[in-house]
Amino acid sequence: MNLDRIKNLFVREAKKLSPYHQWYSKDPNLGFSPQIRRLLIKNGFLPSDYLIFNFKEYSKELYLNERDYKKIKSPNGSFAPLINNKAFLPIILSNRPDLLPELFAFSESGTIRFEQGLGSTFKSTIDYVGKALEKFGEIIVKPCFASGGHGIFKINKENFLSLIKQLEKGEYVLNNFLENDPFFQQYFPYTLNTTRVIFFRNSLNENEILMVGQRFGNSLSEGVDNASKGGMACGINLTSGTMTKAYSYINPTYRGWFSKHMETNIQIEGIRIPNWDEKFTEISRLVIKDLDFLKFGGIDLAFTPNGIKIIEINSMPGPQLMQVEKPALINKEFEKFLLSFGFTPKFTEHKIPT
Repeated sequence: MNLDRIKNLFVREAKKLSPYHQWYSKDPNLGFSPQIRRLLIKNGFLPSDYLIFNFKEYSKELYLNERDYKKIKSPNGSFAPLINNKAFLPIILSNRPDLLPELFAFSESGTIRFEQGLGSTFKSTIDYVGKALEKFGEIIVKPCFASGGHGIFKINKENFLSLIKQLEKGEYVLNNFLENDPFFQQYFPYTLNTTRVIFFRNSLNENEILMVGQRFGNSLSEGVDNASKGGMACGINLTSGTMTKAYSYINPTYRGWFSKHMETNIQIEGIRIPNWDEKFTEISRLVIKDLDFLKFGGIDLAFTPNGIKIIEINSMPGPQLMQVEKPALINKEFEKFLLSFGFTPKFTEHKIPT
């Protein structure tokens, strides 16, 4: 074997170890033709984007594609690891503790390392959770580094003994079970239906809201509202506060676009969120003032009877929900922002067929 062949073999094997190798491999197969799938992948899109993005009305160049987006360096620099670990949310929100759930604890390998909201001196996670259940009734457990609703489970007095052993390994955040305010709860009361807010730093050196989206759970979404777990998601018009149609794609039973919730039959499309002006003002303050040290992110928050509660912040939010209403790169300020951090989209000459 000559040196060139050895070199090429080494390069191919090295690429397989890259985090970008087959970046689309975990995307679900929605039954699109092999030709459509290949064309989407060549242009850096996930095959499932074909269901969500409106390639008929907008050119592919206006959409933020998954492959090239994931290659950019984090705009948040050294803050990124802090943001991506859910355990550090109290530090991120140290100036706004009212935005945290009433209970917030960090458990590492069965030991409570941090807690607020219970006032307990228990170090054992088992003892701590037992005490928390007495006060709050149900506890939500989230892996510190998981995303997309993966690994989340609920502990109550009935399943306490069967699930508590899971907390003896790994790192978790513990919160009290939050309830939506009545408007969001009506759509599906068995999940926390969260709102996603995407923001970025514009050329005026001020954070700007790019989009706001809304998620809803259903009986097949495993207790969470994430579209990646079978939930549904829609856009919210920033000016009017009205919701768009919602998409869902994981479960074949609920795959496509929906004007109403697929189970409760409550209208989504065209419905204005109550008190939207006040809600948007509060969100804007959060993005512009309270999180002004961050340059980019996706905030997951819940509107509750006790006000806004932040669930987590994502340093690099996914492009699908970000573009449920329209392509992100229509906003030229946002495009310029991404380009400044190394975004280099590569498209083929072929148009995406519709």
